[in-house]
Amino acid sequence: MKTILLKLKLLLVVVFSSSVIFAANQLPLSTGLLLQPLLPAAKLELPALDRQRLLDEAKMKSSTIGNKIVLRPLQIAQTNVVNKSIQQFGQWQTIQGESVWRLQISAKDALHLNLGFRKFHLPQSAVLFILDGRTGGVLEHYTALDNKFHGELWTALLKTNKIALEINLSASERDLLKFELVQIGQGFKAIEAMEYDTKSGSCNIDVVCPEGDDWRNEIRSVARYTISDGSGTYLCTGTLLNNTNQDLEPLFITAAHCLVSETTAPSMVFYWNYQTSVCNGTPDGAMLEEQTGASLVSRWDDLSTGSDFALVRLDDSPSINFDVYYSGW
Repeated sequence: MKTILLKLKLLLVVVFSSSVIFAANQLPLSTGLLLQPLLPAAKLELPALDRQRLLDEAKMKSSTIGNKIVLRPLQIAQTNVVNKSIQQFGQWQTIQGESVWRLQISAKDALHLNLGFRKFHLPQSAVLFILDGRTGGVLEHYTALDNKFHGELWTALLKTNKIALEINLSASERDLLKFELVQIGQGFKAIEAMEYDTKSGSCNIDVVCPEGDDWRNEIRSVARYTISDGSGTYLCTGTLLNNTNQDLEPLFITAAHCLVSETTAPSMVFYWNYQTSVCNGTPDGAMLEEQTGASLVSRWDDLSTGSDFALVRLDDSPSINFDVYYSGW
């Protein structure tokens, strides 16, 4: 019976989402149509970064006060608060029955960007493309399947300092489109290059090394994630956790000091299988297997009791293509 119900659910998902899947596979209309040049109101330029000052400040936040260790996640981006709805910026154009909305964002000296949206709702015909502002290549795309129950959407790190947002949708559904761009993370620290001071000791061994052979399954349960609040974007790690029901509910355990709360959990973006490819090699882990969004289940951060944990539920189960493992029972 469980097998029949599962097949029925999968069939319903395929039928429901077929039009969205088709939309997600198409290219942005701007690549095939002659659109009007962007007006100044459709271009957002962020202030240039003082990267060295931000690096120094981030290092101070993760240091000590007297003899007390300050537990803070690693900050990698500065927050720029925007809080504008789609009606307040960008440029609309309707052509051949399709509406196109565009906005260009640039941030001089930024190493990467990430975006946070609230009150986010894409109608069935809509696709939100995020394009590299220099090459025109598609970095990310989102459809109605990415609408969340909490109404937020947070992007992965975009490895460029110039992007273009483009929404394509049927002109008849334009009034159904809603979102607010609430903040932009302006990256000052390159996580691939590991340019910050590491605290690894001789006992910290790359998981690809032979010493990790007895834990190959557990290694696949670990994810790196970014999390954003009003002050910046931060980097932490955690573990995908099974439960006593063994029903593969996507629970993820991490540290409360990583700023995990009911407010920030939707901003979590998870990266699976990011490990260094060569034993004792230069960190080069890819951050391509990603998913966004979570909700808080429980947390405790009273360090006087020795407890520092946060448990969240991922918005979606990890893709089967990620080959993750649920640690525990």
